[in-house]
Amino acid sequence: QEKYCGGNDLDRVGWYINNSRGKTQPVGGKAPNSLGLHDMSGNVWEWCLDAYDDRAYSRTDRQQDPEVTGNESSERVYRGGSWSNGPGFVRGAFRRRHAPDYKSNDLGFRLLRTSLNE
Repeated sequence: QEKYCGGNDLDRVGWYINNSRGKTQPVGGKAPNSLGLHDMSGNVWEWCLDAYDDRAYSRTDRQQDPEVTGNESSERVYRGGSWSNGPGFVRGAFRRRHAPDYKSNDLGFRLLRTSLNE
């Protein structure tokens, strides 16, 4: 099982405090994960659609990626760590929560585009 999104060698797959030079880096500078996606560990935290639920993984059969949308929590999940974090925060399984209007220079969302050749 991979510790980081793309393997167990964080320097190969992610931007974090030890290699980012203290700022966000251009996408694609590190190796992609098995789906061809870059920067899924580190660079910027990723806002997720899920409402935060501290029991999300125990309430569902979907252990890999439980969807949480209907609870009373107004907080939202963000995950993946950033350029300003140590290795423990950029693990694929690490997540945090905050109010939806929270802003930070190391927090964003992922854009995905299908290939124009498909």
